[in-house]
Amino acid sequence: IAERTEEKIGIAAVWGNIGLTYLEATLYTDARLSYERSEALAVDIDDEAVAAGVRARALHGVAVCSLFLHEYLKGVDASETAIELLLAPKDREQDQLRALVEATYSQLLLALNRVDDAAQHAAVAREMAAKSGAVRAKISAATVSGLVAVYKGNVDVGISRIVAIRDQSKILAASYQEALRAPASAHEKAGQPDRALSR
Repeated sequence: IAERTEEKIGIAAVWGNIGLTYLEATLYTDARLSYERSEALAVDIDDEAVAAGVRARALHGVAVCSLFLHEYLKGVDASETAIELLLAPKDREQDQLRALVEATYSQLLLALNRVDDAAQHAAVAREMAAKSGAVRAKISAATVSGLVAVYKGNVDVGISRIVAIRDQSKILAASYQEALRAPASAHEKAGQPDRALSR
């Protein structure tokens, strides 16, 4: 039974890694299909706690891909399911994952112009990022906080935060990709698309 359990975890993890590879190559449709496969496989993992972690990670991948594909409602659904799985994080790794999920969820909500809801989840992202101590989580939470500020009308403050975080995020490839997109989104929201292109 233990061997079968480890095999299920391993196969689900492999599909998650395939999804990450596609995501880093900006092949978002292929990445999302891989993450969806990982999540479906993780449902059958016998250990509920392990299954929840693997599923939440895969669902976060689905949400990120959906954000980049502008399929926001699909991303919202994936984020909400992931948050349900991580309501009581059991360790710093799950704290980090919860922070990343909350930050992505906040960006999806901003895309749907649900600014107040986005602000609430951005605050949770900051809290969980601080608790985890993870650099990637802190960068993600700070980036979305800057975006929320822009959407709330504090354009200069928000863009300054985003640009500062973008420069810090170069140490992490995944965070840098996200941080590169944030200034463009912020400038577009602020009615400054020409400045987005010049950054």
